[in-house]
Amino acid sequence: MNFATAAENYLLNQKSKVRPSSLRSYRSIPQCHLIPKFGNESLEALAQANNRKLKELVCGLRLRYKPASIQAMCLAFKAVMDFQTDDNGVPVFKCHWNHDFIGAPPVIPAEQRAPMIPVEELNAVVANHRDGLLIAALAGTGMRISEALALINRDWDRTAGILYIRAGKTSAAVREIDLPMALNNRMGSSIPESQVRLFPFSITGIRNRAKGITGFAHSFRRFRLTHLRRVGCQEDLLRWWLGHSLQSVSDRYSRIRCDKEFRREQAEKAGLGFHLEGM
Repeated sequence: MNFATAAENYLLNQKSKVRPSSLRSYRSIPQCHLIPKFGNESLEALAQANNRKLKELVCGLRLRYKPASIQAMCLAFKAVMDFQTDDNGVPVFKCHWNHDFIGAPPVIPAEQRAPMIPVEELNAVVANHRDGLLIAALAGTGMRISEALALINRDWDRTAGILYIRAGKTSAAVREIDLPMALNNRMGSSIPESQVRLFPFSITGIRNRAKGITGFAHSFRRFRLTHLRRVGCQEDLLRWWLGHSLQSVSDRYSRIRCDKEFRREQAEKAGLGFHLEGM
């Protein structure tokens, strides 16, 4: 079996495990970077020279890509190689990976580009952009763009001001988000009760219309996290609202998620951190 066939088998297996948007990301690395370089080579040959092959790949990428992208390509190569198993579930090619020899550049979080939209720009975008309501919802809740676009009528309790995220990137993503009532009221006045999808847009259309906005969707999530920390929101409640995994034993024992009255009080206390036109 050659690498191109093995990569397709790996991607077919992932199809049932990840969201379509994630699968597109998974597919882009093998198709754009790995298959052109290794596609016709047999897995047996690659397994015998796995570290040398990855080292050659890394050397060719260093001047064009950032460390996180290079690390992602190395991980994709390893995933394809390790995916091939026998009828006992044991990897056929027992590759021994020597990370020092491969020399992939380390990812240093402090040097990663993680833009957050400035509040002045956010105010202007919310007031004037075609997708201003969606952007206000993202910045006012910290939702991921995929979570917002998946929301339907039954996921929103208009009276209580709660969004129910029923599926997501991880198990921690399944949660309830308490909306500041200013945002809840604005959504209520803009989204008809008969509308099935709260935000009936495509991700491609939103990306095209969002060109020029700092950081696009994830910068709104960073804005919300930063704002909640600035106003002193409890970390376990912050992680609950944003769908982050629990960090400690005390998080797992905390019953704060069940106390809706306290959550509502904290949501109002925190507010939005930006100006919602007309409210």
